[in-house]
Amino acid sequence: MNKEFRISDYIVKSEIPSNYKEKDIIIFSTRTGNIVTIKEELFRKITNNDIENIEKQTLKSLYEHKIIIPKDEIEKQTIIEENRELEKIKTGISFVIQPTGNCQLGCFYCGQSHTNIKMSDITVGKVYDRITDIIRREGYESLFITWYGGEPLLALNSIEILSRKLITFCQENGISYNADIITNGVLLKKDTFRKLIDYKVRLFQITLDGTKYFHDNRRVTKGGKGSFDIIMKNIVECVEENVSNNLNSSFNIRLNIDKENVVAVDELIDYFHSLNLVDKVNFSFSPIFDWGGNKANTNNIDIRDFSEKEIDWILKIHDLGGHIDVSLPSRKHAPCMVANKDYEVFDAFGNIFPCYELPYTKIYQNEDYIEGNLRTNKTIIKTGKLREFVKNLEKGENICIDCKFFPVCASSCPKSWLAGDIACPTFKFNIEDKILLYYYLKKLK
Repeated sequence: MNKEFRISDYIVKSEIPSNYKEKDIIIFSTRTGNIVTIKEELFRKITNNDIENIEKQTLKSLYEHKIIIPKDEIEKQTIIEENRELEKIKTGISFVIQPTGNCQLGCFYCGQSHTNIKMSDITVGKVYDRITDIIRREGYESLFITWYGGEPLLALNSIEILSRKLITFCQENGISYNADIITNGVLLKKDTFRKLIDYKVRLFQITLDGTKYFHDNRRVTKGGKGSFDIIMKNIVECVEENVSNNLNSSFNIRLNIDKENVVAVDELIDYFHSLNLVDKVNFSFSPIFDWGGNKANTNNIDIRDFSEKEIDWILKIHDLGGHIDVSLPSRKHAPCMVANKDYEVFDAFGNIFPCYELPYTKIYQNEDYIEGNLRTNKTIIKTGKLREFVKNLEKGENICIDCKFFPVCASSCPKSWLAGDIACPTFKFNIEDKILLYYYLKKLK
């Protein structure tokens, strides 16, 4: 029976440092998103396909975690078929609403063309009708809304109207409702924060490009002024409001990082620690991406160097008592919302897109990316490049399908791949360190 198995192509191993001759090996299965700790000798046997003398219970565990698989299994095809089946499960649905194309800031890496356009009452009504029609038609049990822009808080009235309507609809139909917001933070005053809490917004993502000097040279207002002080004032007040009233919301501080501001990451973490905030917010680190052909990523750090630094930042936050995300990537059946044709993005003009980086960005304002308009009677067509990405991926038209991280990455960002950019996530390059971090932190708990 044992001879009928082989080691999976979709595993990553990380060796636990030890002075003992016989070391322990952590194996991470990207097929399941789980880890298994085994002895080095057992790993050698599995690798050499010498598993005849392995105990049945151990063999069973290795098989359940997809460390070993049937010899004749074509894993790639199995993963594709699993993804297709998972995609058929329709319990929850997400939409992104971008109620304005305006923004106070003029960040150099932003690909949007900002104008003073806001969602009209008619368009607000059309968005509501579209969302509720899809939910009724497909029988979804939960609804998640992401508010984005431009700067969404410049259209707070539209957020309030739509939130009230959608929350009422969900309550009347036994559907769960949640929301988050991606904001520059300039208008996130305490009273606005409380309003958004009332509208079930529970996650607030705010971008800071380092400490004041760096941030104010990169995320400037349209008038050329810095924005760091007002954003930090708002963060401090909103976090205090959240903690003192047990509002159970989360703050994610996102840093867009290149060679210019990489030195400011540690400084910003220290600054948050000095304000007693490092344990009250989460941090996420991202390289800068090309947005609509603006080549904003030309000054990026090499992705391998970035991935090493990410581990250092995570350890620093941990040492300071802050929140860190060292969870390992989980099984992922689709790259993003483009894979589910029910998921949609709405802009202030009533346009429907498959991806939230397309609205207000010049090169995407055409029929290859705009799937329809809520204010016209034209047929909504969902056969564009992004919607067809997964289908073409399965045909082998992308290198991702043969990567051992494919089950937990699913190609990451179709838009980037189609633009000719490498879209690999950082965990591809620091996964062994993350496995060890995950292991040790679990042992400490």
